[in-house]
Amino acid sequence: MSANQEDQKSAIAQRSNRKGRVVLWTDSDEFAGTERHIADLEKGMRQLGYDVVVGCQEHSPLHDLVRVQGGALEPLNSRGWRALGAVLTIKKWLSAGRVQILHAHNGRTAILGALACALAGRGSLMVTQHFIHPARTRRKRLLGTLSHWAHRWLAQRVNVWVAVSEAVHHGMVERDDSGGRHVFVVHHGIDGTGWLSLGERADRMPLSGKKTGVPSLVCVARLTEEKGHLTLLRSVLRLKKEGVPFHLHLVGDGVLREALERFIRGHDLEGQVSLWGRQDHPERWMEASDVLVLASPQEPFGLVLLEGMRAGKPVIAASAGGVPEIVVHGRTGLLFRPDDDGDLADKMKELLENEDLQRRFGVAGWERWRAVFSLESMSRRMAGLYDRLLSGERGTHCSQ
Repeated sequence: MSANQEDQKSAIAQRSNRKGRVVLWTDSDEFAGTERHIADLEKGMRQLGYDVVVGCQEHSPLHDLVRVQGGALEPLNSRGWRALGAVLTIKKWLSAGRVQILHAHNGRTAILGALACALAGRGSLMVTQHFIHPARTRRKRLLGTLSHWAHRWLAQRVNVWVAVSEAVHHGMVERDDSGGRHVFVVHHGIDGTGWLSLGERADRMPLSGKKTGVPSLVCVARLTEEKGHLTLLRSVLRLKKEGVPFHLHLVGDGVLREALERFIRGHDLEGQVSLWGRQDHPERWMEASDVLVLASPQEPFGLVLLEGMRAGKPVIAASAGGVPEIVVHGRTGLLFRPDDDGDLADKMKELLENEDLQRRFGVAGWERWRAVFSLESMSRRMAGLYDRLLSGERGTHCSQ
């Protein structure tokens, strides 16, 4: 065993002996970037020897994924009147010393977590902000006022604030979400275990989805307005009119599906655009496609871009939000002006017609993912914050 491996084994043993337990808490019953982040974080921290448990709604997609990957789970339903039960459960864990850190991942669980800490009189609260503009910023009138004061109260009871990108951090500072306290930026990181090595190419897309000699684009995103699918379809319509060969695969489902189907039929794009719905293994489409495109006008981070880079694919995305922190324009992919279908069409054409550029961007993107956005990188940074709380630095108790 090398000296580095011995040091790592010793560090894991020390963390395990500290008997500090962290609860990752969300109330979501959906599965999007936040939930994927929690599942990856649980796995990464467990690999480093931390005692981590995911608190979420039973039988939610997150619950099922964490169970499959061998993680620890606690059913916590914090919706409606059940929220009181969740608060009392966590308060009991904190009071008994069964949990030392409560790591909340949305506004509701952050406020409920602060209440549980206050009732227990002990425990540390960490809150990760995943959105540039959280839902509460759109609330009006009485609900908006109540939400504002609730988050003012929360701001002084959080021990550590985390933002998933500099763009999210900037939004938090503008709103003074943290009450003047420091906010740590910890980018997402995704696992590479079980993935093909660079240069290997899987070809597992259904045969009906492959067209010999036709370059392919894939977009993996929920079919909702904020993901920019209509901008994307207007862009590929431009490509069609210019005679550029392509096939676009849309992987995902949502409320916008019927509108997209109407656009595809109305503009005679059935032979060049395929809707696959939600898929359990969207990576199969990434691996078998030539270019990954994300048309959202503003992403707080853009986790799917990391998945594309991990697959060794060049990526195209809007130059807004957290995306420029991931994609290096002209090196790992191309950035287009948000909501500009003409600019997006130009960028897609540039990549589709240049296989050498695709390869160079794909290699550089894979190298950037491995160096900056791996699961190990994210886990190490989060470990530093957990250690800060477990060791008692900057106070381990929530304000009361």
